[in-house]
Amino acid sequence: MADSDEMVRTLVRIRGTAARGNYLEVNQLIDHLKGRLRDASDPESEWYASPWLHAQYRLPLALALYRLFKDKEAYDEIVRAQDLAGYAATSGVDCANLNARLESAKSTMEARLADALPVQECSASTPHQGEDVQTGETRHASQDPSDPDSGTSLY
Repeated sequence: MADSDEMVRTLVRIRGTAARGNYLEVNQLIDHLKGRLRDASDPESEWYASPWLHAQYRLPLALALYRLFKDKEAYDEIVRAQDLAGYAATSGVDCANLNARLESAKSTMEARLADALPVQECSASTPHQGEDVQTGETRHASQDPSDPDSGTSLY
């Protein structure tokens, strides 16, 4: 499906640009995903009324926002992602593998966030330097992006 392909390409770009510390481009890509979510609630859009699409976009968007910014908006996105994934999984959406994919994504996200510190309001820290969600240590853009404990990796 073309919309899923676009989502996958965008998410791959988010991971790559975050790993390189290019937060301006990450912000642009996150805005792109948010635009797609708005499209899905616009009656004039071809994406209108697609709860499974909402869930597929919101799950990775929530995780991206949480990992990069640790703010209230990210927490709200996570809650909506869980609600939408649950709705799509129980509403009998016409897609053979959709329910399993959504439940798997939901479980994965919940597991990754289970040990994370509570989400706090944005502080004066920037995406280049701030407190790591997992360890509480200060992270810098120069940290090794391949190290999952460096604070720069989305996954």
